[in-house]
Amino acid sequence: MNWAGFVFGASATIAILGAAIVALGRGAAAAIAGFAFSMVGVAGVCLAIGDDFLAILIVLLLSAALPAGLLAAARLAPPASQPPQRSRIAAAVLIGAATFVALVTLIVRTPWPPAGGAREVAASWIGWRLMTDAVVALELVGALLAVAALGALALARAASRSRGGPDHVP
Repeated sequence: MNWAGFVFGASATIAILGAAIVALGRGAAAAIAGFAFSMVGVAGVCLAIGDDFLAILIVLLLSAALPAGLLAAARLAPPASQPPQRSRIAAAVLIGAATFVALVTLIVRTPWPPAGGAREVAASWIGWRLMTDAVVALELVGALLAVAALGALALARAASRSRGGPDHVP
């Protein structure tokens, strides 16, 4: 076995263990930590298959920045006063399933360009990599971060209102 195979196997194991922590953990902090752990594994898989740029993006954004924002939002969120209604849970499951199907369809039908090209350090090379090799990942990460930011603001506003503070969060 070569190093790439070892890194792939270890990273896939880390990703699966992180997903198990998310699924079986108790509380928001455990789920967020499991997500970050899982994303480190996904970054390792990207590194093993030769997409170092996407691996760096995943580590920086999905295993560091996004979990930090989610932890801040969970910290600011008011405690749950009553359990969610079954209709809301069913709606959330349906929306999640539809989103998953849409993403899988998008990923499967996308004509992926082959990775490669000259390894340069210029800004033009970084832009070229963003807009060719990692364009779908870049768009998905941007959308995910935008949704996370809006959720954090909504939770912060709700926490501010419940404490009797002003209607807006600076």
